[in-house]
Amino acid sequence: MSVPRKRSTLFKTLLLLLFITCLALAGSVPSRADISRHFVVVLDPGHGGEESGAAHSYNGVTYIESVLNYKIAIYTMQALTRDAPNIDVFLTRKENEYLDVDQRVPVAMRYHPDLIVSLHNNSFSDPTLHGACVLLSSGTYREELMKKEQVFARYVLQELTALGIARYNSLTGGLAYRLSEDGTLYPNGRLADYYAVVKHSVLNNVPGVIIEHAFMSNEQDMMTYLRTEEQLRALGEADARAIIRYFKDQEPKPVEKDGWQYENGKYYYYQNGAKVVRTLLNLDGEIYYVNKDGVRMTGWVRNIKGKAYFFDDEGRAVKGWYTDSQGNRYYFNSVQGFLYANRIIKNNGKLYACKPDGRIAVKEFVTIDGKTYYAPSTGVLYLKWHKILGKWYYFNSTTGIMYQNTSMKTADNKQVFYFGANGVCLNRKD
Repeated sequence: MSVPRKRSTLFKTLLLLLFITCLALAGSVPSRADISRHFVVVLDPGHGGEESGAAHSYNGVTYIESVLNYKIAIYTMQALTRDAPNIDVFLTRKENEYLDVDQRVPVAMRYHPDLIVSLHNNSFSDPTLHGACVLLSSGTYREELMKKEQVFARYVLQELTALGIARYNSLTGGLAYRLSEDGTLYPNGRLADYYAVVKHSVLNNVPGVIIEHAFMSNEQDMMTYLRTEEQLRALGEADARAIIRYFKDQEPKPVEKDGWQYENGKYYYYQNGAKVVRTLLNLDGEIYYVNKDGVRMTGWVRNIKGKAYFFDDEGRAVKGWYTDSQGNRYYFNSVQGFLYANRIIKNNGKLYACKPDGRIAVKEFVTIDGKTYYAPSTGVLYLKWHKILGKWYYFNSTTGIMYQNTSMKTADNKQVFYFGANGVCLNRKD
């Protein structure tokens, strides 16, 4: 009887497989790709080997940052392996391995990551400082990476806050960045980020952040969140939950376009799925302009509701002083970004004349609204007496307006000076 039973089992198995295959072909059984996209995260346990990071002793026990960082990373890896089979996770270093800060991202890039997370714990000379923060890029280069990092960082801080950890620097919500202090620049000429992991992540076009879970230098943080294996496991699992939430956001969603979109080599701005056209946009304190086709403009745009603007390479309206490649100077409204033209402006207590095309007048007489002024090579308008090409002129001491067809008495009323139609003083010879 054993043989028939085996045949019956085999037959049923074949039928079951055939049934599953038919369902799959009909679309009823989703493949792994249908269930979720695959992602890669690289965890970078800070310090290691000969570089221990911070070290603090409490009750006769010394705690080493590199050890804590590595344990948190392992717990994060375990949680992701258990709870997120669609996320592959790798480490930049082994348990006691030293890795220079400039090597960490290159090592991470071997795994083609979608996210790089460097795990640290804070320390400072002031023992009252406490809480968690996330260090991310400033957005001076590849602004889209900063936006992704902000999303992930907020998830991290939400998860850590749920454990009871305060947010260090509550004014920024626990988010922080730091710019280079030695003048290092990104390829676009703007100041680079200070932290090596963050900077190299930006250069490799991958979101990369540093999580400072708590302050080892603060006894309450140390004892409450970093002392035991259970506490470290809780931190690792909190990081894992944040990573899962972040990658869930990265999966394709049938949502309408919103915000800036890069299409066919140009930027467009969408609101609720609709392309915005022929509009000045005030976004996070920056002014942009999209033309009739919705294209984000750069360079000069001379007539937007009667005003002129100059937009930089990233489409932001220039504010304040600007000098073009020919050496012409201009001044733009410091809030709204429009060009001052055909008027007198006052900046830092000094007067300047903006000609009809917006250029700051230099080495010339200039007439604005029927009043005449003189601007020397500095552009700062003359006030009071000045000798120009061997002739004397007087300019109002407050407004800079040149005296014409008028007379002026000296302060002691002992002498009267006369000025012709062209402003030349007719009776001052010295």
